[in-house]
Amino acid sequence: MVDPSTYRVIVRARDNGTGYTYLITCTDDPVWSQGTNVFYPSPETAGEAGRAAMESLLTRLAGPQQ
Repeated sequence: MVDPSTYRVIVRARDNGTGYTYLITCTDDPVWSQGTNVFYPSPETAGEAGRAAMESLLTRLAGPQQ
């Protein structure tokens, strides 16, 4: 069973300040992360995309429902 409380979405600003991206991390595995190369125009849109990606990831990790 996947514990959703161990996953976090982190929104990061691009170095030159021209966009934002997200990174999904797992507190149980500090070397694991999943992110995107897409840059979003605002922190809000990057956060929304990150939350949608995290929901999809958690669904896949949970496996088929019985």
